Amino acid sequence: VVARRRYPEPLADLALIFVVLGVLQVLALLALFRSRLRTYGPALAAVLALWSTYIMVVEPLERQVYDTRTFSLAVKAHVQQQPAPLVLH
Repeated sequence: VVARRRYPEPLADLALIFVVLGVLQVLALLALFRSRLRTYGPALAAVLALWSTYIMVVEPLERQVYDTRTFSLAVKAHVQQQPAPLVLH
């Protein structure tokens, strides 16, 4: 939610990750009431929450923010339209 100020477009739709995190939190709370799952349930939910957040939010955001391919293709198209004697890339 805090990162939405810096990256408003890539982080516009976070409803799915909030649902996933909410479900994992409920499962972790339910695991606390079972004696067999009390030690491993919340830990597993925490690992799954971290993993799902990284896969669903961080990876796509990094791909979009640090994408150099679109910039390189735009420069190449511009150079082909207006050739110049010297091009710095």
